[in-house]
Amino acid sequence: IYETEKQDYQNALFYYRMAAEEDFPDALERLAEAYLGDELGLERDEATALKLFKKAAKLGNAAAEYNLGMAYACGYYGVTPDKDKAIFWLKKSAKGENPMACVQMGLYNLYTVKTDKACKKAFEYFQNAYYLGEEEAVINLGLCYLQGKGIERNPKEAVKCFTEAVKRTNSGIAYYNLGLCYENGFGVRKDYKKAIEAYGKAVENGESAGLVAIKNLYLKTNGSTEKKD
Repeated sequence: IYETEKQDYQNALFYYRMAAEEDFPDALERLAEAYLGDELGLERDEATALKLFKKAAKLGNAAAEYNLGMAYACGYYGVTPDKDKAIFWLKKSAKGENPMACVQMGLYNLYTVKTDKACKKAFEYFQNAYYLGEEEAVINLGLCYLQGKGIERNPKEAVKCFTEAVKRTNSGIAYYNLGLCYENGFGVRKDYKKAIEAYGKAVENGESAGLVAIKNLYLKTNGSTEKKD
């Protein structure tokens, strides 16, 4: 209440510390985030943040499990990267219904393990992430439908996913993939003009691959984007 409603960060910090002393996992995790720098005003201290994440994770806090998993995956907070520990904590976090952990486990199964069984599991993880509120997970679902990974190939469903993603998140990656569909006629009638528009939106939203796609499409069509197949 002190943090979210009253924005009284000093009192919020006081009560988080009291709760953390009693080993309340949510308070431990929130303090860990604070030591990485936010409105609670603590000086950045990655070593302390890591200790708190570890403690909260061992007590079953899904957000702490996710942060600890990402630390082992990427070497954050001075941690030596460790794939096995990363997967262990991310899998636990996903079971605890952390949507970002579901996304990471989906990506791991889809692009690292790559077996048919793993791809099906990846699709399930992406679905769970989406149902848990991670809106950009619908992009991953779209890619699965487009590529036929983990689910029967369905370009029309892929287009629906990418269209939903651009409406909900304005994601550059979603616009880029929608452009690919219009350029190549995946799930929609081929339309170079709409492809250019989607690629342009991708660039506007930070996806530089859209610019390369625009250049390549102009070269492919000799500058004419009015053609529709």
